Amino acid sequence: MTATTSRHRPARPTVGIDMGGTTIRGGLVDPDGTVRRFVRRPVPLDAAGRRAAPADLARELAGATVSGAGAVGLAVSGVVEGGRLVRSANVGIAGVDLRADLVAATGLPVEVVNDAQAAALAEVRTGGAGTRGVVLVVTVGTGIGGALVVDGALVRGRGFAGEVGHTVVDRGGRPCGCGAAGCWEGLASGEALRREAERLLPGPRRTVDELVERAGAGDVAAFAAVTACAEAFAEGLDSLCAVLAPDRVVLGCGVLARGGLVADLYRSTALRRRWVRGAHVTTATWGDCGGLVGAGLVAHDAVRDAVPARG
Repeated sequence: MTATTSRHRPARPTVGIDMGGTTIRGGLVDPDGTVRRFVRRPVPLDAAGRRAAPADLARELAGATVSGAGAVGLAVSGVVEGGRLVRSANVGIAGVDLRADLVAATGLPVEVVNDAQAAALAEVRTGGAGTRGVVLVVTVGTGIGGALVVDGALVRGRGFAGEVGHTVVDRGGRPCGCGAAGCWEGLASGEALRREAERLLPGPRRTVDELVERAGAGDVAAFAAVTACAEAFAEGLDSLCAVLAPDRVVLGCGVLARGGLVADLYRSTALRRRWVRGAHVTTATWGDCGGLVGAGLVAHDAVRDAVPARG
């Protein structure tokens, strides 16, 4: 009898989930990255609700297919080691075994990865980043994440390679959720924009959307605040490019995926910097869904590699 492996059987979709500081996204992911049954909802405010959110969504999505899901992949903002979220500056929980939670909820194989690393994998495997050379992926959401891919292989280091948002750029700066002070994400992330909105805007509409709307309408103070965040982003990215000399830089996640004034300013300001100029800078193909897709692909890899040939 000819030996067959899981590579030759129709692959069941995996559950891909991406949890950041404010939003959790999930979907059923095919091996080619196609996303079906997409779900997006706010992350609960309390710690218990935040911990339960991935398991609740995984259970819901795993039961939404006739054939069942093959595995679960979770991308989460923070340092991940062996399925545990060791620490996170933005998610609001740490020191928790998310893999164990998801296995208990679904009974399926589970992989947990850093969200920026997952987004990078999605871009290289199924997006427009390509598999040759050095690719730097930078994500700007509640915080700032990053990942490095060299000739198609994700650089993991000791598991947390790519935590670029926690590069200290202002030694006497604002305290960061990671325990340090003056981190890059404190000056240029979605959270930095939110703080500027709360500082500048009166009344109940003290949101990033309102700040950006006013900046686009000619409000000098609002435009200056957004520009300051863009300048801080450009400075940090330029420093990364000076060290890594990437062939391609891919910019993605919430703040940049939505396009508009903020994305335009962040990109155009960065492109004027010395070390960035030599790289080919693009916007992520998957937009806000890169982490979700990458998580689903990691889960597909786990199932494929775990099933031995049989004859």
